[in-house]
Amino acid sequence: QHFKNVAGGGNVDAEKRMRKQTTWALGNTLVEGSKVVEENHFLFEILKSCGDTLVLMAKQSVRFEYDLHEQVITPMQTILSEIKEIEILKKKLSNARLDMD
Repeated sequence: QHFKNVAGGGNVDAEKRMRKQTTWALGNTLVEGSKVVEENHFLFEILKSCGDTLVLMAKQSVRFEYDLHEQVITPMQTILSEIKEIEILKKKLSNARLDMD
């Protein structure tokens, strides 16, 4: 639900999640800072490279959250709801058996 269409990269919610991350904010700040420095200055490449890396880390973090949700949390929620349903059915069966005795 929260991560719908993250794989396609077109989800506004995923973009919002990424922008809330401190690694994205720091990376974006470093990239913006590199624009102020002259391209031939040694700090330009360092700021740009570090900034791009931090932005990529933020994107990967959101992707990890999405994958965790899709591959672990959703299936576990399904299993838990099925277990609850099984418990209810067991109780009904037990009551029906007692009524028959």
